[in-house]
Amino acid sequence: MYSIAFSQNAYDEFDQKGKQAVINFFVSYGYTYCENDEDRGIDLKFIKMRYSDVYVEVAVRYKFDWNLREWDKFAPWKTIHILKRKAKYGKSEPQWYGNKAYLFELNRDLSQALVIRPCDLQEKHLKLMKNVRGMEQMYDVPVECFKIYDL
Repeated sequence: MYSIAFSQNAYDEFDQKGKQAVINFFVSYGYTYCENDEDRGIDLKFIKMRYSDVYVEVAVRYKFDWNLREWDKFAPWKTIHILKRKAKYGKSEPQWYGNKAYLFELNRDLSQALVIRPCDLQEKHLKLMKNVRGMEQMYDVPVECFKIYDL
């Protein structure tokens, strides 16, 4: 996977649609969507029953089209880059979300998500990589670390 320059037009086109696809996914499993002002950056919050809250950060990989059943020789790439700053959502400190946070990386048509918990990102995958902002630390995570969900 390679870095793509931020595009305000693509963000405007895909951000709300991507979030709505994830909301629909969680609601179909009995979760309730809770309004979230994204004050700490996390995109979505859900609750199931009284104490089962889940927090989700959504990214649409709008340049990528995939439809995978499992990771095999047909996967279009072997790793996925996750910005180091996204790992903060998995911290166990009170202002973050610990193991209740998930990163959802959606394909272009919003039909599938690659999912990983930020608390599962490992330091051994951390690399200094070139992206549109210059050099930035990213996790170069093997695709096998992600789960595939149909939305």
